[in-house]
Amino acid sequence: MRDLVCNELQCKSEILGLVCELQRILLAIYAAETITSPRDFFDRTYTGRVYRRLNGVVEVDRRNGSDFFSNLPYIESMLVNGMRYKNPLEILREIRENESLCRLLAPNLLGVCASGDPIPDNIVVCKDGFHIIDPRGDVVWMKSKFTGDPTPFYDPLYDVGKLLFYFTGWKMVRDEMFELGYDSNTISLAGNEFILRPKENRITNLFKEIQAEFLQASLENGLQDQFCFGDNPLLRLAFITATHFLADTHPRMVGQGENKKHQTLAMYLIGTILLNRLDRYLRTPFINGQFTNTDFQNVLLWQDTFL
Repeated sequence: MRDLVCNELQCKSEILGLVCELQRILLAIYAAETITSPRDFFDRTYTGRVYRRLNGVVEVDRRNGSDFFSNLPYIESMLVNGMRYKNPLEILREIRENESLCRLLAPNLLGVCASGDPIPDNIVVCKDGFHIIDPRGDVVWMKSKFTGDPTPFYDPLYDVGKLLFYFTGWKMVRDEMFELGYDSNTISLAGNEFILRPKENRITNLFKEIQAEFLQASLENGLQDQFCFGDNPLLRLAFITATHFLADTHPRMVGQGENKKHQTLAMYLIGTILLNRLDRYLRTPFINGQFTNTDFQNVLLWQDTFL
């Protein structure tokens, strides 16, 4: 699957067909569990996960004899591509303290995670279909590894968010399809100015086309179906995708290669952009009370919206 995406971008229709079929399968696996406390769910699934991952970045940075990320959890704001953004942790704290926002972003039903990481690197395509490899382990392992909670249930859109996470930026970061600039040797409390842009070349431009088409195909395949996915599925999915970027900072930091600091920072900046953009919708009434298809695309196609 990854080879198709990375090396044969002309096969866009086949790729989109496979991914949309995968979405349907992942969503069909979930066993329903009624949610009891939206705030507890939010703490376990979003706030706690992102805090642990960002603190993990700071710890790894210090072990490597650096203080570049030492203030990462505490920055008040930062400039990215000329726009001012709030610290994403502050946004999560504000949402967590607002019961109505917690309820808005919490699913009606929870389910056991189908895979945990169904990105194309973990999918093998064959003539008879495709197979998901390297799942994140069984429920008990996931519980102890990621949540520490006796009820390791997730939003049914968690895995679909991982697919969006891949197509809206993870691949671009991992394969160095971006340019990153900043003005300091450390991320300071006073804030920094960052430049984050996709590289202008044929592969990047083709991949950006896939991003837009994938989001449109996702919408056409029923992601707005409230009967299957609960209330506000597009809003929740955009939020899940943004937190996936923030949570993936730690895996980038502990990875291999000379550019892991740049990849970590790029993941953090994309997650910051997405969460800030979504926060603007949460602070204003939705048009007709809905988070629309256009809103969904405007949040996630960050590189076209902001550059």
